[in-house]
Amino acid sequence: MKTILAELDRMATQGHALEMGMEYRKGVLSQERIDALNALGFIWDARVRE
Repeated sequence: MKTILAELDRMATQGHALEMGMEYRKGVLSQERIDALNALGFIWDARVRE
């Protein structure tokens, strides 16, 4: 049961991250949210490697 809950949590987090990325690219994500996500180390484009 714990594994199923962990997987559901991972999927929800992944979905939220995808949504934030889409809002960022559309230019509708607030600067406050962008700053907060940047502070957490959010990766805006996983295809770009440093």
